[in-house]
Amino acid sequence: MNSGIDNRGGICAREKNDFARNVAVYSYLFRKRYADKLDAQAEQFLHYMVEGAPRMGLHLSDLLGYTQAAQIKQELEISVRNFQKGRKESIF
Repeated sequence: MNSGIDNRGGICAREKNDFARNVAVYSYLFRKRYADKLDAQAEQFLHYMVEGAPRMGLHLSDLLGYTQAAQIKQELEISVRNFQKGRKESIF
């Protein structure tokens, strides 16, 4: 597989985890610090952020996996074509 794509994929995976974790942590800390100053709607919004961050991380992981699978599929197709081409050339 292309090492550049591998490197970007690894970086994206780490950044994705950091981003989702930061959203959850800072939302939690904000809620804890300002709980007495928040109205019900603000509390609900923070709840959505804290609860949604792990799901967002899963969606980003799935997207990264899909991208990597598509790259593998493309490389496999190229390998099969090269194999078939080489096989045809060796027969004649």
